[in-house]
Amino acid sequence: MLLLVFAPALAMVRRLVTGTMKAVAIALAITAMAVVPLGQTSVDVYLRGLFGDLSMPSVALLAVWAFSSMKPIQSDESQKLIACSVIGATGLCFYLTALGLGTFDPYTLGFDPLPLAAVIALACLVSIWIGWYVAALCLLAALIGYQLQVLPSHNLWDYLLDPLLWMFSLGYAGVRIWRRYRGTSRSA
Repeated sequence: MLLLVFAPALAMVRRLVTGTMKAVAIALAITAMAVVPLGQTSVDVYLRGLFGDLSMPSVALLAVWAFSSMKPIQSDESQKLIACSVIGATGLCFYLTALGLGTFDPYTLGFDPLPLAAVIALACLVSIWIGWYVAALCLLAALIGYQLQVLPSHNLWDYLLDPLLWMFSLGYAGVRIWRRYRGTSRSA
């Protein structure tokens, strides 16, 4: 959960401060303040209560964001849009069925993870083959995290998707698609 504080802090500080080490030190100080209790509870605990446990792709993406704040990483906007669209659509189907829409509940597939893990491993290999290394990192992090049981859950879906990642992906894809739509409708 501290990565949820460190990555945005580093991204913001990096824009204001010259020098990578100085920016990292300031971001670490901000992150350390998140552990200091406010009353009886720290900001870190409040964040965990608000968002729950982050999935492994969320942790991997936050780490990539923190790293890219120090050293820019080339990224393809179409890759981001496709990945966020897939995550958004998956989460939309997943969370709607979890709320009782329909008779099939995909969450149960995560308790028997072998078929789901095989699909994830295949998607990871395809991601590597087509050069989508961040997507491959996210999928691999989910599989490794599940094998090591780094979260309290025994369901593979909890290692793949969390509400914060889903909402961010849905919002990002929605804004990008809306901007493309507005851009093409104006030029027509």
